[in-house]
Amino acid sequence: AYTRVEQPTTLSNSAVVVASLQTQQQQQQQQQQQQQHQQQPQPQQHQDQDQDQNLDTGELLDFNTTERCPRSNFCYTLWQEDPANKSTLLILTQGCWGTSGEVDCKSSSCISTKKPSKALNNTKFCCCLGDFCNVNVTDGYVPTDDDSTEAYLPEQYRAEQGGQTVLAVVVGSLLVLAFMVGLVLFYWRHMSPKPKPGLDSAHLMDAPQLQSPLLDLDSLKIQETIGKGRYGCVCKGSLNDCTVAVKIFAQHHHHYYANEKDIYKLFHGDLPFLPRLIGADERTFPDGRREWLLVLTHVPKGCLQEQLRKTTVDWPSLCRMAQSITRALAFLHTEAPNKPCIAHRDLTSQNILVKDDGSCMLCDFGFAIRISGSKYIQNGEEQHAETNSLADV
Repeated sequence: AYTRVEQPTTLSNSAVVVASLQTQQQQQQQQQQQQQHQQQPQPQQHQDQDQDQNLDTGELLDFNTTERCPRSNFCYTLWQEDPANKSTLLILTQGCWGTSGEVDCKSSSCISTKKPSKALNNTKFCCCLGDFCNVNVTDGYVPTDDDSTEAYLPEQYRAEQGGQTVLAVVVGSLLVLAFMVGLVLFYWRHMSPKPKPGLDSAHLMDAPQLQSPLLDLDSLKIQETIGKGRYGCVCKGSLNDCTVAVKIFAQHHHHYYANEKDIYKLFHGDLPFLPRLIGADERTFPDGRREWLLVLTHVPKGCLQEQLRKTTVDWPSLCRMAQSITRALAFLHTEAPNKPCIAHRDLTSQNILVKDDGSCMLCDFGFAIRISGSKYIQNGEEQHAETNSLADV
């Protein structure tokens, strides 16, 4: 098979035809060769056919304008239109093509039926079978919905287009990753909550304390005793026509009184799960004996221990009690500005009060301590957890 071989050139032809580059002298030489070929005996013709079958690559003839291809090869042309003038064609390359791939190259005319490749500046490709079938090229592409631009391109052009696609995917992925990292950093710096400053022992001692109101002992009336403990008793009383609970400490238990008073001063406002400190003072008797008083809000139903002895608690009441006790413990254990973490260390049914609505309150903070890191404060003195046990009461 003979094929036309062209170097890149520009042709103007509205009919999309590649002009022949042969001169008149070359045409005469071809006619003489054909006449000589017809005069040769038949065995010589078979010898040329055998030689043609043994060709592995194309053989250039006629001043490099014609190439003789192996019998298994096809002829092809690769061209594109001039963007400035649609009627002008630029022949990129012509020659023998070893495989048809997904393109039908068995036609005797070189017709391009595939969509031009935008990646290669609208390059067009056609292939055919026959001597000099690629001299004339025709653009027969009809647009469809599922065009493929890769099947009709030679392998070297497919590789270039594939490399551009991979590069675009890699660059796009890196841009998306950089955006996500920037978004996370922005959220972490501007939207995340700032850490609360820790409270060391100096901050605990310097925290503003509530001033205990001065009690008018003449207006405070202590009535019957409603509870007793190891270090004092609790009495029912009245202050300015209001019912209150008065916790009385003996003289030698002053440190428990001072510790509990300091703990109550850390509670600001009315908390539904903790009693409110109304006032604190001391009382001196004629014989020189002294008592220390804490005046607290009164809870009529008393402690949980007495309630469990008298009544059976149903499931909803039990859940209400457990929820209020849990809220109280969570509040004590949470560190906040001007409020350190507090460990009660004496949580029993005797130190839990039951309100009228069935919820509970924690009381009796004589053994409670304030904790900050490895240090804690008990009875106004700083202790170290490395050398002291928190379980000692």
